[in-house]
Amino acid sequence: MWIKTFKILLYVGIMFLVGYYYGALTKGTVFDNFFIMLLSFFILIFVFEWLWSLLKRKDHSEKNNPDEENEQYMAEVQQAVKKEWTIPYRNHIILVKNEMNKEQLYINEKLVDESVRKRWYEWLWSYHRLNGTLEDNGNQKKIKVKIGGVKNLVCKVFVDDELILKDKLKFNLFMEKIESDEKNENNNLKS
Repeated sequence: MWIKTFKILLYVGIMFLVGYYYGALTKGTVFDNFFIMLLSFFILIFVFEWLWSLLKRKDHSEKNNPDEENEQYMAEVQQAVKKEWTIPYRNHIILVKNEMNKEQLYINEKLVDESVRKRWYEWLWSYHRLNGTLEDNGNQKKIKVKIGGVKNLVCKVFVDDELILKDKLKFNLFMEKIESDEKNENNNLKS
């Protein structure tokens, strides 16, 4: 993480210095054109990143294959995000399943609603909603589930606008480790 921050600061510093003196340095040359200037910056960044990757390859030759490390990390992320909530509500069982690419709502072991992400732009929405109905003593009750989050995985289950479950799991995926904070797991508010 520090290396990425250093590289960004280095790029910003170079862009500032070159941009500040660029007019005086390139007056009357082909680099006086704005598009040529942008192209030269992209070439400079490409060469720097290429040299950086050559240095990293020497370091990674001693370690495991980076593709295997990425696959292992993704498997850990998928396993950490995989979660089930079972909520007994009167004489019924409400089950909410969360996986990496989908969420499912079961009522009395019957799949009622499912949200599956198949396209890249479906990942832009951090929260997903599941809906269903529950037959209770001749009355139909609406079940709403709101699940998702950016830094945390939050699951809220409502029956007729009454909150019956609120659970929050904290994941630390950006620091190259996975931590799950399950302090309030199965925090049933009302059954």
